[in-house]
Amino acid sequence: MNTVLLRLFEQHDVSEKDRYEIGQMYNFLSEEKKQRLIKDFEIFIKKVKKFQKQLKEEKDILIGETINEIKQIIEQTKLKK
Repeated sequence: MNTVLLRLFEQHDVSEKDRYEIGQMYNFLSEEKKQRLIKDFEIFIKKVKKFQKQLKEEKDILIGETINEIKQIIEQTKLKK
């Protein structure tokens, strides 16, 4: 893999999972797009991390809602007995 890309991963504290996925995509890019990714890596990784944060927040909300629904079902079941 490109040593500049590896250095960027280190500089921006990119997770092993993201390193793997970005590396896989990188291999299929044209040379022009590879250079653009390296040039704009900071912007790219900020967008990735922002998107991941939003996904985590939404996941946490959904998990919380699901837990509340389960609690309600349990309470309703207890009341019926």
